[in-house]
This record gives sequence, structure tokens and C-alpha cells, in this order.
Amino acid sequence: MSLFGEGLTTIFIGFYYEKKEEEINELFMKALSFGCKLKSDAMRKLLSSKKSE
Repeated sequence: MSLFGEGLTTIFIGFYYEKKEEEINELFMKALSFGCKLKSDAMRKLLSSKKSE
């Protein structure tokens, strides 16, 4: 029964991803871009504070 439940769950996730693939990928890319921007801003602030010293 457990293997059957896991199989159904995997199939459901696969079908759901297939339907919403573009939306999921777009959200992932926005999150990745936001994270990179935060990292860039933090590094810029860190480097500018070291130059001030």
C-alpha cells in the first residue's frame, strides 16, 4: 500500500508540474534573480565600507 501511495503521489506531482511548468520556472527564476541581486548589493556595501576605512 505504501509503494502504491508513493507512486500516485509521484505521478500527481509530475502531472501538476507538467501543467504549471512555465509558472514554476518563472517563479524560480524570479527568486534566483532576487537572491543574486541581494548578494550583489551586500558585496557592494561590504566593499564600499572597506574602501572608506
